[in-house]
Amino acid sequence: MKHFKILFSVVLLSAVAVFVLQNTAVVELTLLIWTVSSPRALVVFSVLLVGVVLGWLWRGQCRRS
Repeated sequence: MKHFKILFSVVLLSAVAVFVLQNTAVVELTLLIWTVSSPRALVVFSVLLVGVVLGWLWRGQCRRS
């Protein structure tokens, strides 16, 4: 099972890397009154990073309960 998780992580990270490299166009993000222009790759990486951190925190919280 441990090897499956590692293999799945490598495949997922590879897919994200390919997606990020192919999406380098600048996009405009708007949230309420803020507007920010940034490369699409940075947006995708940021969302992935936030998801990983939230999953890590949630898993730690579930283990304590």
